[in-house]
Amino acid sequence: MALLNDMMMKPTIVYFSGTGNVAYVARQLEDAFLNAGISPTLLTLESKGGGAIDARIGTVENEGEGARTEGLAADGEADHPQLEGETASLAADRGAVPLSPPSDLSDSDFLVIVFPVHAFDAPAPIFDFVARLNAEQRCNTAVFSVSGGGDVISNRACRERLIRKLERKGFTVVYEAELTMMSNFLFPTPPPAATALLHILPEKCALVVDHLQAGIDCRIQPPLFDRMCSLIGPLERSRSGQGLFGRHIRAGSACTACAWCVKSCPRGNIIMHNGIPSFGEKCVICFRCLYGCPQNALRAEVGQFLLIKEGYSLKALLDYAKDQKPDEEKPLADELKGFLWAGVRNYLGLE
Repeated sequence: MALLNDMMMKPTIVYFSGTGNVAYVARQLEDAFLNAGISPTLLTLESKGGGAIDARIGTVENEGEGARTEGLAADGEADHPQLEGETASLAADRGAVPLSPPSDLSDSDFLVIVFPVHAFDAPAPIFDFVARLNAEQRCNTAVFSVSGGGDVISNRACRERLIRKLERKGFTVVYEAELTMMSNFLFPTPPPAATALLHILPEKCALVVDHLQAGIDCRIQPPLFDRMCSLIGPLERSRSGQGLFGRHIRAGSACTACAWCVKSCPRGNIIMHNGIPSFGEKCVICFRCLYGCPQNALRAEVGQFLLIKEGYSLKALLDYAKDQKPDEEKPLADELKGFLWAGVRNYLGLE
């Protein structure tokens, strides 16, 4: 693989984010490229009508009639908390623009795709994006998955199906890796571990960019068991999977008809009907509406057990991490015991 600086690289980072984790990672990758003297373009996959997550979760919300509604695009700069001298962008989508392929990739010669792991696979918006790519856009590509469990058994094939589709389109995938963030699914990440993950992320992103600049390829051959687990992905993306989940989200009596969920849905899956949110079949189980509702008024009648009971807020974890240092916490190994957190321990260098 040629050195990226030798290629006069113009990378484009394309991502989909539900509760803010992937948007935050995409911003950190952008910062790592900028620190290396490379200026990437940041593009977000949002359907028309999808707004941005507000501060309850960790990004800025579109405001006013003039606000952009085609993505997590925020006009202008936003204030950010500081995390050990690094810019901790709550408005992780600041500067990101909505993607309308193929035109938005016309000037790019290196593609970076970042996605949240859904059912041991990539989510539907990422596959939809790849399906729209054409042969004229083919270039070297890096693929990054983001999960709360790390690169562990059952998760290690989550990029394989997407990579195969890219390669069939003529794209050359030269690098793949897992970047671990906090869990927003089933089990919450202990706050001390969340602090460690947030502190180490800029270092991980800088290492990735160093590898790309040095021409270091990274491809993984996942075990058969992991590839079998990834077969759950297409089932989740089916009408009987995410469609069923989306159709059975309900607004309770606490709903004030503020329409926050309508403005914020990245898929444009929610409309107001007789003053009540109505949910369709375009849901991708990103949890944004369920965690972000200002009144905590939404409930999933099918699959509520998948959500963390206490909710999930990237902003709250960032605020906690601002005033903490990993070495001031109790030993992380004590916080991350058991098989469930093995991937996080490995990612943090604890084993």
